[in-house]
Amino acid sequence: MNKTELIESIIIEHTKLGEVLAQCSPEEMDISLLAGIWTVKETLVHITFWEQTLLTDYARWKRGEHPVELQGQEGMDAVNADVLLKAKTISVQQALDDFPKSFRQVVDWLEMLDPGELDRPFMYGMSLGEFIAEDTWKHYGEHLPLLTAAE
Repeated sequence: MNKTELIESIIIEHTKLGEVLAQCSPEEMDISLLAGIWTVKETLVHITFWEQTLLTDYARWKRGEHPVELQGQEGMDAVNADVLLKAKTISVQQALDDFPKSFRQVVDWLEMLDPGELDRPFMYGMSLGEFIAEDTWKHYGEHLPLLTAAE
């Protein structure tokens, strides 16, 4: 996937999330509408966290430092549990404000990114391009069915 296709995929999948959000009232965003599923607000905080982590990991990588790699699914689950606890302390309005800001930061960064970097090895045996896809459009797609089920 080239840079243009990557950005297009990210925008398309993020737009789908925005369409779901537009149908939720602020009250619905802070209520778990399905048993055992994060609220819409918590999901937004989660997605925003991983976008921001991507930007931080890239900055470390560019400085020649090693980004922090999580140890298996247990490490991922522990980080996600911490993010969920943080999400519970954030207002719906803050989550709604942070969500598009983070997305814009990711897209602005990608627009300036040298396309040649996408094929360079990054983390977890993936190229930078593969890793970006995992933390953006593929990640959005993972959460979209849960959000649409909660409508």
